[in-house]
Amino acid sequence: MRAQCFPVAKAFTIPEMLAIVAIITIILSILLPAVGKAKKVAYTAICASNQHQIGVAQQGYLVDSRNVYPTMTNWVDLVGMKGGTGFYNSANLNVKQRVLDRYLDSRHDDMEVPIAQCPSDLGDSLNGSVPNSYKAYGTSYLPQWAGDVFRVKYVYGVTNDPSRPSMTKWQITSPSNKLILADWPWHGNRIVSDKQTHWHSNGYERQFNVLWADIHVSFFTFPVNEIDVSVTGTYSPAPPNPSHTYW
Repeated sequence: MRAQCFPVAKAFTIPEMLAIVAIITIILSILLPAVGKAKKVAYTAICASNQHQIGVAQQGYLVDSRNVYPTMTNWVDLVGMKGGTGFYNSANLNVKQRVLDRYLDSRHDDMEVPIAQCPSDLGDSLNGSVPNSYKAYGTSYLPQWAGDVFRVKYVYGVTNDPSRPSMTKWQITSPSNKLILADWPWHGNRIVSDKQTHWHSNGYERQFNVLWADIHVSFFTFPVNEIDVSVTGTYSPAPPNPSHTYW
């Protein structure tokens, strides 16, 4: 009987294996930046959606308060969960003490408040390089409270201080460019050269999601020479002006 022959599989040589690895490396080097960019765009969109929902909750509050914005005891009172630090009294402000949480169906003190968390949150360089604003303060979003700074008129008054009342809806004569809140590092004392300021942007631009009084959200670029204290040397380089691109 004649023996049956089977073809012998040819193994890859070392040069062929190196060539395959090189090709895969080149493909990955092309694809990975695109994947990273898509992830950043997706996170920016989620953050914008969060801010819009906060804006919708704010409208519910205005209906109940006869169109007067809420007062706050500190920067973090508006929305979020109990924080993990003593900054801004965050650790003492639970869900029930944050003004808009009940309009977001967040009623239990042991709950997290996902709407208050930006997935691109890199923390806050101002307070000892806090690594994550949501975990530290209970929120990723900084409203304009108590005073006029960085060219923006304050919206939220100080609780139990009649000299600093909240704005009313009717006082906002130009709602489409009236800043209500934005990503936490938007204030110009979080300087643009710090990497923690770049939640959504690359390089040296001050780009943040911003919630405006008409409850639309935009990815807004603040001119560095208008609000960044490393450039202007002051917290208030110009007074709020409704005719400006933001106020």
